[in-house]
Amino acid sequence: MTMPYFVLIYDTVANFVERRQPHREAHLALVDAAHRDGSLVLAGALKPADGALLLFRTDDIAAVEAFARRDPYVINGLVTSWRVARSATAWRGGGSRTGRCPPKDGRHVFLCGFREFCVDRRGGADSLRRHALTRNETTMIGVRRLAFTGALACLAMAGPIAQTPLARDDRPFRSGIELTSITATVTDSAGRLVTGLDRDMFEVFEDGIRQEITQFTRERVPVGLGVLLDISDSMFGQRIQDARAAVRRFLFELLDSADEFFILAFNHAPKTLTGWTHTADDVTRALNGLRPFGGTAAYDAVVEALPMIERRARQRAALLIISDGADTASNVSMRDVKSALLRSDAFVYAIAIDSPDRQAINTRVNADALRELTGQSGGRTEVVHSSTDLTEASARIADELNHQYVLGYTPTHAADGRYHSLRVRIAGSEYKVRARNGYVATPARGRS
Repeated sequence: MTMPYFVLIYDTVANFVERRQPHREAHLALVDAAHRDGSLVLAGALKPADGALLLFRTDDIAAVEAFARRDPYVINGLVTSWRVARSATAWRGGGSRTGRCPPKDGRHVFLCGFREFCVDRRGGADSLRRHALTRNETTMIGVRRLAFTGALACLAMAGPIAQTPLARDDRPFRSGIELTSITATVTDSAGRLVTGLDRDMFEVFEDGIRQEITQFTRERVPVGLGVLLDISDSMFGQRIQDARAAVRRFLFELLDSADEFFILAFNHAPKTLTGWTHTADDVTRALNGLRPFGGTAAYDAVVEALPMIERRARQRAALLIISDGADTASNVSMRDVKSALLRSDAFVYAIAIDSPDRQAINTRVNADALRELTGQSGGRTEVVHSSTDLTEASARIADELNHQYVLGYTPTHAADGRYHSLRVRIAGSEYKVRARNGYVATPARGRS
């Protein structure tokens, strides 16, 4: 069976070429590692410089997704969004099946979704032709020449393209490089957010040993966020109306247009209402269809949401739980959820509606349990006494998401499947840093 190709496509910030310089060396080290292990076939920025394309040959799409999440360009916000698609080879030597990219020496054609890419060599320069495919015709929508990064020339693809050796940095580096990424929130003694700090003010410790911070940004990095909304019977009436309004404002007024999100509703069972989206129509349609009933299975909802978080196309990850009751219906325990979160880099936030109205003690929202859950991840729990306060609480969480730091380091161990403690602090200050307090180094998706 022929090993498939996967195309990784980056959309980048407007001044990408200028802003990439501090992170380019680390990016090229990652690229070189992927080339050495045989998975990366071709890579380069597009001209005009509004994106990049990387071609992988591997039997596992997760390896390509892991590459993107470890890429310093993604971590530091230079890539506004990315996507991976499997390509189907339409021609490779001998003749053209499509009839739209004539067979010539040194040309390879592959299909990606509904777009066809023709890569050819002309006078030593590599170019990329992109076609938009319709049902009955193919229309040329642009020709862009690949501007290869300084350490890359065009790598060999299967078929007639001759191999061009990769220009390498000769400095030694560890093969199979892994990056541990940490999102951090910094506050002062009054709980106010602290912004504008430099890299050298941060100290990161793993298992008590200080790590060298190799990646750092204080600029806003796009976030993939899941909203987990309680629709048990106690949310009926005004509460669900207030929750709908708060969620819409949170997503479309307080966050950034580059973010993406999904909605998951839960009562006695969780149900994902949308896939990853950034459009108001999708969210409004999902929220308007909610009819509260049943019990509360918040723990099940978190576990259900984590696979979606792993499939996100944004660097940062977060979950927001909105609930007014204790967990009465989950199949998993608090311990199960905390264990699952150790394998995710998502911040978890919660807004607990603790109404002063009389209610059975076993159904009242358990704010302490939510604090235990959110604190481990670096997030926090907001407690409000009325659903009318949801908007203000979600605004405080949005403000935090808009002013976080992202740090990265390369651990000395491999993805060993073991737990490793984490601690982040600001040297010589009384600032408080909230970040995840540990993780399990799992190799499944190539990231911790």
